[in-house]
Amino acid sequence: MTFEREVCYLTAAELSEGYRRKRFTALEVTEALLRRIERLDGGLRAYITVTADHARAQAKAADAALSQSDPRPLLGVPLALKDLFATKGIRTTAGSKVFWDRVPTEDATCVARLRSAGTVLLGKLTMHELAYGWPTEEGQLATGRNPWDTTRIPAGSSSGCGVAVAAGLATITLGSDTGGSIRGPANNCGIVGLKPTYGRVSVRGAAPLSWSLDHMGPLCRTVEDVALTLAAIAGVDRRDPTSSTRRVPDYRAALEADVKGVRVGVPGESLYREHALDGEIRSALEAAAGVLRGSGAIVRRVEMPKPARWQAIVNVILSEAYEYHAHPRPTPAASHRRGDARALPSDRRDPHARGVLPPDHVRRISCGARRRRATAEPALDLEPRGLSLAGHAVWIQSRRSPDRDAAGRPRIRRAAAAARRRGVRAIDGLARSASAAR
Repeated sequence: MTFEREVCYLTAAELSEGYRRKRFTALEVTEALLRRIERLDGGLRAYITVTADHARAQAKAADAALSQSDPRPLLGVPLALKDLFATKGIRTTAGSKVFWDRVPTEDATCVARLRSAGTVLLGKLTMHELAYGWPTEEGQLATGRNPWDTTRIPAGSSSGCGVAVAAGLATITLGSDTGGSIRGPANNCGIVGLKPTYGRVSVRGAAPLSWSLDHMGPLCRTVEDVALTLAAIAGVDRRDPTSSTRRVPDYRAALEADVKGVRVGVPGESLYREHALDGEIRSALEAAAGVLRGSGAIVRRVEMPKPARWQAIVNVILSEAYEYHAHPRPTPAASHRRGDARALPSDRRDPHARGVLPPDHVRRISCGARRRRATAEPALDLEPRGLSLAGHAVWIQSRRSPDRDAAGRPRIRRAAAAARRRGVRAIDGLARSASAAR
């Protein structure tokens, strides 16, 4: 086996061990990956931008740190990013020709944390344009080819992430998931992908598709690598009002825990019946469920929501995407900040967006997040329909929803207004206290 093939398929944990045993250097590994990208990416199309010089400089810095016994677990590990994460001084296109020459002036929070972890950025990865849609065989050339079979799709929208990891063109990658964009490429390309809990990973600096449903997460070769990457990017971000203040657990230590008593849901019979699931896929799914059951997990059948109900989620995604892209941003950096839809005045909202995103509800989310920051409360004390226990918007009623009062007003609007009043009072009270202290 050649050195290139050996190191390009090592995991992050294996690379870290190899560096510390002085089997190879971060620069040697980086050069091997850059050669592989140059040779193979023309056919696979995983990358939009390759940052070779930048990667070499970071690799040299990593080797210097390793010589001082720096313990960071991702130090010198090759990284590639879905091209919607803002990278200071490096083009960030969101997969669209519209933004082909956009160069952010600061890093996304996730990117900054991975830089601090000592990773080596190889480049920015192909994605479905603006992170929306699912690539087909006819349109796959723009979003990469599946390295297992180039006539098949890698799925999307984090297609380049799946292709790069599976083909040995990156060790770890970072993607986004709104409706399956991490899980799809992980599935189709045979790697590991994780959509973290909403708020666990900061979304600041990632071009949004749907700000209330977007999740940022890793795609890697193993579960251990996912744990290492998640540990590096998780945690509260004071510049992101949607990020969670909960303590970040030790994900790597959790790998040693058993699954006894863990509840695992598997699709019920309707999935096989309604979607004509391939027999081999069903067999693999049942085998995996059997392994979990044998290890002590509680495996239960779960009937999935009917496809007609998914339209409510699509309504949210489309309206939030519209609010972000319909109005020009003053600067490239501003175009990668969250909260644009919330900042728009009511008279600039699309009528359809007003139906799916009532202004009071949007303001309530913003005020509620600021109130939690100000008072250090772990969650809102109100849970109207459409809100999770943590106070995050996960499902918003459409205009045709039957959930209305006798006067025809959406019940959620009244609850949102009440929450907004409480949030504003809390913020105003703190502001007065701060003024008095000064």
